[in-house]
Amino acid sequence: MPRLQDFWVKMDNHSTLNGAPAKKPDTTPELLTVIQYLLLVPVTEIALRVFGFKRCWQILARLSIPARPRFGDAAEARTMLRGLRRAKTLSPLFGRCLARSLVLWWQLHRRGISVTLYIGVRKKINFRAHAWLELEEKPLNAGPAVHSRYGEIGKFCHPKELT
Repeated sequence: MPRLQDFWVKMDNHSTLNGAPAKKPDTTPELLTVIQYLLLVPVTEIALRVFGFKRCWQILARLSIPARPRFGDAAEARTMLRGLRRAKTLSPLFGRCLARSLVLWWQLHRRGISVTLYIGVRKKINFRAHAWLELEEKPLNAGPAVHSRYGEIGKFCHPKELT
């Protein structure tokens, strides 16, 4: 599949993870994960605007048949996050943190990896909101100082927890 590999090389030149050059995909499924993100995040962003947070998350949960629960699979979660970050560098229409967090939650949920969705706000200077995932009480798609920057207003493991 030379076209997919050419695409990945071009993408790899623009993508970094924690300031270091991004690693080439080990497998075609890793590349397909990036393509899934390129499609799913904008669709989720639109769904959030049309249906709202609760309904959108319920739809994602219904669309996934979770695998057997696995805890502590940080390596696979980081691989999924790397794909999300690579996809973000490729698309100018890549959605906000909530859409990205919901799609990453969905991908991990389908693999049986339990993560928690956090929503926080910051009132300093300008009001800002942020959404991120945590795996084993460590931020997955946000920096380690996220708790000091944003006051937590919601913490959810599954859409059933929403009232």
